[in-house]
Amino acid sequence: MRFKDHLDTSLEASVYRETWEAYLIATSPDR
Repeated sequence: MRFKDHLDTSLEASVYRETWEAYLIATSPDR
């Protein structure tokens, strides 16, 4: 059960990081 919780947390962190990077790229004036 603890492993599943850790896996869900890691997945959420990965999605959040990708979304944040995409946001920075989309709002970056040089791109």
